[in-house]
Amino acid sequence: MQVVALAGAMLDGYRAAVLIAAWSGPRPGEVFALHRGDLDLSAATVTVSRTLVEVPGQPIAYGPPKSAAGSRTVNLPRSILPLLSASASRTACGVRIASLGRLSMSSESSR
Repeated sequence: MQVVALAGAMLDGYRAAVLIAAWSGPRPGEVFALHRGDLDLSAATVTVSRTLVEVPGQPIAYGPPKSAAGSRTVNLPRSILPLLSASASRTACGVRIASLGRLSMSSESSR
């Protein structure tokens, strides 16, 4: 369970993002656009309906996924639900799953 160990080593604001990214396969921009309300722990699903859009020289924005098929609801393994539940209890509804802070999604970051 290397993923669980990695998630455990992350700051609180990133644990759920690591678990969701590893077990449900969204693109990085989709993970960073998730809100607490996108998680349905009782159904063990996460709904992807937006993505982070980063255009050089412009503020970070949110938009629709790359294609119509990108808007989807994905099943999560029940084994990670207790970990997501613990993380979600520290995150208010409407708050992003992972805080971007000064992270850049592109391969070239401004220094």
